[in-house]
Amino acid sequence: MGVVSFLLGGARSGKSRMALELARKNYPPSKIAFVATCNPGDPEMQKRVKKHQKERPKSWSLHEAFGDPLEVLEKIQKLPLKKRPQVIILDCLSLYVSNRMFAPLSEKQILAEWKRLLTFAKKKLSADLILVSNEVGLSIVPENRLARDYRDTLGRVNQLTATRADHAFFVVAGLAIPLTFNFPTGGKAQ
Repeated sequence: MGVVSFLLGGARSGKSRMALELARKNYPPSKIAFVATCNPGDPEMQKRVKKHQKERPKSWSLHEAFGDPLEVLEKIQKLPLKKRPQVIILDCLSLYVSNRMFAPLSEKQILAEWKRLLTFAKKKLSADLILVSNEVGLSIVPENRLARDYRDTLGRVNQLTATRADHAFFVVAGLAIPLTFNFPTGGKAQ
């Protein structure tokens, strides 16, 4: 079915901007969907969301996934063919994990839910999928248990995503470093 691409990077690394550019350069504007996982609960987050909304053309369809994003992807897949996007950007896995931890779901439940989404994307989703996530494992061990649990769960979700994606990139300072040898042309590195 569709191609799954994974953009992983630190805060302000350029990963979200890169996802938007990939979509803009490769798909018609009316065939791009954006799935947001951020639930803007405080004024600072509301301001960030508004800023990000201005970066996306109004022709893109917007879907919110504060719970299980698979439900949103299934709804998109059921749209009439003419209204179905060719690419879906899901930004970001970091907030998805946070939302699900406070649902509350266990790490085991989150990983099982995410595996179902990746399986659906690879086997049933007709659109390409660009997944965006934060890398949170490059620093010191967090001082409190909740932060450690979050780092561990997101790290495992990121590992699962990177191993199942067709293309995985680590984004640093706006540049993408390939993590896999599967290139967007579908070929393998020689």
